[in-house]
Amino acid sequence: MEVSFILVNYNTNALLLKAIGAIYQFTDAALSFEVLVVDNASKESPATLLAQQFPQVIFIQSPANKGFGAANNLAMQKAKGNYFFFLNPDAFLLSDAASFFVNKMKDSAYSNMAFCSGELLNQAQQPNHCFGNFPSLFSGISACGLMLFYVSYFRKHLALGVANYDPLPKKVDYVSGAAFMVRAELVKIYGGFDEAFFLYFEETEWAYRLQQKGYYSMIFPDVKIIHIEGGSTEAGTNTVFNQRTFQLYAESRQLFYKKTKGAFFAAIMKPLDMLQDLLRSIYHKEGNLFFTKLAILWKA
Repeated sequence: MEVSFILVNYNTNALLLKAIGAIYQFTDAALSFEVLVVDNASKESPATLLAQQFPQVIFIQSPANKGFGAANNLAMQKAKGNYFFFLNPDAFLLSDAASFFVNKMKDSAYSNMAFCSGELLNQAQQPNHCFGNFPSLFSGISACGLMLFYVSYFRKHLALGVANYDPLPKKVDYVSGAAFMVRAELVKIYGGFDEAFFLYFEETEWAYRLQQKGYYSMIFPDVKIIHIEGGSTEAGTNTVFNQRTFQLYAESRQLFYKKTKGAFFAAIMKPLDMLQDLLRSIYHKEGNLFFTKLAILWKA
């Protein structure tokens, strides 16, 4: 088995079916692959729908929602592929991405490439965040306003989330968790997602961990994938403030700081993150909403 597609579903049955449909539509039948779906204790399980429309899919029902990483780890225990292709239910293939990525993984020029992905596009097919840079003290200070003096450099080399900006393949700190491939052999050696992260920063931590072992991540913009950002989370695509999502993001960010650079670094970054949100709140005229965010950031 060459590729195991892995999708985690949480109350997104319609999107899930569309994502799976795109996998079978675009993936070359000559490529041996399987599709595994983990349902993270949704209100309405997709089991019946999958049995009707995609009976070949391997369905795994998680008894409880233990987070995005934990669900993916559950699927990896059963996956048989040489490569695992993680795909959010709100991410839709536009081409045979799996075959493209497998060929790159087998290329000796990329022997130390652990993760790869393509260019993510939004619903309007405009560039969406598809990779990012690991947080640093410089990026934290820059995000508090200094970035205005080097906007282009910040967006490319310091920002946590970056939309692709040119057609060239590029080595990056980490790729978006919405759609990416990893070598199964590395999972066996170094483990998969850190389940301490319920949601957000789990792919960032995984990439950081493997980078310490000498591996790297790549973006190949020739591959285009639609990603409806937020469509597969409880926040959905609604732009209204979601306190639960904000809290999960803040907690995972602090956890990432602590796990990768220690408690002292996390303590330094916390006031910088607070200042960033204060500036955003002023700019977007959020009013008292800032105090809600401040309380969440302080407790994270």
